[in-house]
Amino acid sequence: MDERTARVLTLDAHEAAPRLLGATLSTPKARVRLVELEAYEGRNDPGSHAARGVTPRNAPMFAAPGTLYVYLCYGVHWLVNIVVAPSGHPGAVLVRGVEFDDGTRLSGPGRVCRALGLGARENGRRLGDGVEPVIGEEPEGDKVLCTQRVGLRHGTELPWRFVLKPAPVRLDGDRGA
Repeated sequence: MDERTARVLTLDAHEAAPRLLGATLSTPKARVRLVELEAYEGRNDPGSHAARGVTPRNAPMFAAPGTLYVYLCYGVHWLVNIVVAPSGHPGAVLVRGVEFDDGTRLSGPGRVCRALGLGARENGRRLGDGVEPVIGEEPEGDKVLCTQRVGLRHGTELPWRFVLKPAPVRLDGDRGA
């Protein structure tokens, strides 16, 4: 993992998430760009799995930055998070949406995990161990939409969902800048 990526992963989740937008994530099954992320801060965040402390399920959230926290949601969908924040301070960024090389976007953390081929075997793995991140240029502020998190019972008021706005489409069908 390069130095810039390692530095971003040591930030608190709500600071790391917008900086991870636009990053490329590669697995053996797919290569995508991260376009929708949610931040979870840990013990002081009622929406976080780490709010009540360490459990066997959430233990990866307390691991070193760059660890993957992959869990089964409602017994149906695997969801992938990238652990961030300084070691010992649980924090994670949930991958909610991605964009493929052809510009097609896929939304929904369960769909994303399935498209990337991620599941239980990746839980606790480190980035670089079959899942490769590459952080590019930070997106400009006007290209990032910041909203409340979705799909939660607690902590919904926090504006920690970050979406990279799609590039405008030109009349000739090509994506413009």
